[in-house]
Amino acid sequence: MSDKPNTEQMAIQGLGEPLEVTIRGDRAEDIYSGHVVVVSMDGKIMAHAGDPDIWTFIRSTAKPIQAIPSVRAGVMEKFGFDTRALALMTSSHRGSPEHIAVLEQMLKLTGIKEADLVFDEAKPADPRIRDEWARKGGLPRKLYHVCAGKHIGLLALCKLRGWPMESYTDPEHPLQQEL
Repeated sequence: MSDKPNTEQMAIQGLGEPLEVTIRGDRAEDIYSGHVVVVSMDGKIMAHAGDPDIWTFIRSTAKPIQAIPSVRAGVMEKFGFDTRALALMTSSHRGSPEHIAVLEQMLKLTGIKEADLVFDEAKPADPRIRDEWARKGGLPRKLYHVCAGKHIGLLALCKLRGWPMESYTDPEHPLQQEL
């Protein structure tokens, strides 16, 4: 067994370039690989590791970055959000009663309606919480969606800036352009 990463095999599997290797003793313990691209403001590739043309979906890892415009614009102060609200704006939640209470408070503070969120109703993501919720006859709702906090934060920014709320996910919407 070789301790050196097989970069050719990793590239074939779409795993990208080894970006970091942790060593334990004299052996590679973990290999962190991926594709990284540095792009100029005009879209020119300045540097890269791995395949600069590979399509990826960053999904929930983008939430902290997507919260930056809301925080910088003063959403936290304007609507009285606390650090619990910020945590839900920058992460995925599991549907605990504590999470739902914070999300409900965010709606109350902003005047945003649960119906304004673009996604479907959901069940709690945590299986233990979902089982208890089901035993109690719980009904699906949009606040159980793992992205509810992020979306409330984005809608709060729309409200603060006077942007339309009903089309906030449209790629041409000012919110999406700012993100």
